[in-house]
Amino acid sequence: MNKTWLLVFLMIAAAGLAYLYQKWAVKRAAQKLMEIRQTGSEKDFIQALDSGYAHFSFNEFTRNMMKLNYWIEKGNRDEIEQLIPVLEKTKMDEKQTATVLSRLFGWYVETGNYKKAASARDKIYRLLEGKNDDFSAGLLHETDQVDAVYLRKDTAYIPVLESMISEIENPAQKAVYQYRLARLYRAAGRTPEACELLKQASDLAAGEAEKKKLEMLSRHPEQLDR
Repeated sequence: MNKTWLLVFLMIAAAGLAYLYQKWAVKRAAQKLMEIRQTGSEKDFIQALDSGYAHFSFNEFTRNMMKLNYWIEKGNRDEIEQLIPVLEKTKMDEKQTATVLSRLFGWYVETGNYKKAASARDKIYRLLEGKNDDFSAGLLHETDQVDAVYLRKDTAYIPVLESMISEIENPAQKAVYQYRLARLYRAAGRTPEACELLKQASDLAAGEAEKKKLEMLSRHPEQLDR
């Protein structure tokens, strides 16, 4: 092997090793962050996301989305509202922008901010108009469903959710759809069915806070009306 080919081989090998190391580093960083998220304090997790280690492993969009998901899960309105302007200034492509809007759309409807929810929904529709790739189709389907359940309270959507729930195997995912169906049952005047479904969802929900919320709603279904 002459020197030129040897140099090319070494460069390719180095690039391959760098790629493999980056994949390993990202996977290891994700595992480490998950451990901190599950066992550490809020301060520990946010500091970890702002560390040089996280900056090396994840881009700005990914780190901010981790923060957004974390604060939504914690129900920390102040932190979410402070993070939104940061996200708006973050450089994002269409899919990333749609992902942020979809997450905020869900949060707005859950917190009863229907004006901002409608605005986020409309932005998603405009952004993904005419696109038929799997990502866009999935996000549009989710947007349509949340709109039907929370904003329009479209009881004609009940059979759709009932059919979906019958096919879902993941417990936490099934709990989400049961909760949505319970809202439509309540809107249709089928309150006893709504309460029973909320109890089932509480048993399947992943987080303790979510379990308590669903159990509380099963006792006070009138809170589904807001």
